[in-house]
Amino acid sequence: MNLPRILARRTMSTGIREWTLEEIMSTRPVLIDVRETDEYAAGTMPAAHSLPLSSLPTWSAACPVTGPEVVFFCERGVRARKAAEAVRGKWPVEIGVYAGSMCEWRRRCH
Repeated sequence: MNLPRILARRTMSTGIREWTLEEIMSTRPVLIDVRETDEYAAGTMPAAHSLPLSSLPTWSAACPVTGPEVVFFCERGVRARKAAEAVRGKWPVEIGVYAGSMCEWRRRCH
C-alpha cells in the first residue's frame, strides 16, 4: 500500500478511515452500500455490494466479502459510519467509510 496515500486519508475519532472519491476510484476497495434495498435498486456505485444497515445483526459477525479494504457508504454518511463502527475489529480487513457518500457520487460521477 502507498504510505503517502494512507497518511493523506482522514481518520474519524473511532480510528476508521474516511475515503475520498479520488481514493476510491484509484484504489478500488470493496464497496458496501448500507442503504435499504429499494434505495440500492434505484441506483448505486459501480460494483457495490448491498448490505442494508437494517439487517446488520445478520451480517456483522462474519465478513461476507473478500479484499484488503472495505469501504461502507450510504446516502449521506450516517448509516455508513454506524456500519463501520459495528464491524471494526470483527472483520479481518481495513474498514473505512466514503465520506461523500451517494450525494457526492451522484453530483460528480452520474
